[in-house]
Amino acid sequence: MGKAISEAGKMREGRGTGTGASYLPWIKIRELNSIGTATSFPDWKHGRAIELLSQAELWWYAKLRWQDDVVDIREQFPLELELTNSIARNNGIRPAQNGLKHMTTDLLVTMVDGSEIAFSVKTDRGTLKDNRRTVELQYVECRYWVSKGVTWKILFKEDLNPVEIRNILDVVTCHDIARVHDDFSYVRHLISHKHVTIDMTKPIDYRTIIEGLKEAGEWKR
Repeated sequence: MGKAISEAGKMREGRGTGTGASYLPWIKIRELNSIGTATSFPDWKHGRAIELLSQAELWWYAKLRWQDDVVDIREQFPLELELTNSIARNNGIRPAQNGLKHMTTDLLVTMVDGSEIAFSVKTDRGTLKDNRRTVELQYVECRYWVSKGVTWKILFKEDLNPVEIRNILDVVTCHDIARVHDDFSYVRHLISHKHVTIDMTKPIDYRTIIEGLKEAGEWKR
């Protein structure tokens, strides 16, 4: 586990700035005391290691990144400290970390039309039930993005289809042609680039797809 970096240190590093491969997330897994289900996942389009703090974040990152109308996702995006503190105090809420540290939004998504959507990611709706503090901080985060004219939503892992997410995570391992070494990795590559479209919500029968492409004369490895 790496050494924690101060708020000032993160600002000096330019955390929270950049886009795509050049973006620097505010929080990095190596700085956490406990990593739990956190994972560093390589974005299959630009290659940057994505710092995801839970399996729920990983699954939703994969789901959103798979969409054709999503052009970028910035994880662990820092919110302006003075503004979140002001929102909290104006609503009778104790600021996060006693107002000394930046709050972050799990996923800030940029759409193809240039608009942005901020997402808070939770495992299930039970994480909000009878947890006043979590609800308070979600409210602060929501009001922050509303003040910026950005849509804010909560996403729950329980709403995802596990088969679809596993399929996405499987095929994108061969997005880079350099990862192709046999027929099965090649068909993963084709699906990842959407040259072959299938129902991703069902288990993938790679052998049948390969045979079908060959029979149709569309196999061009």
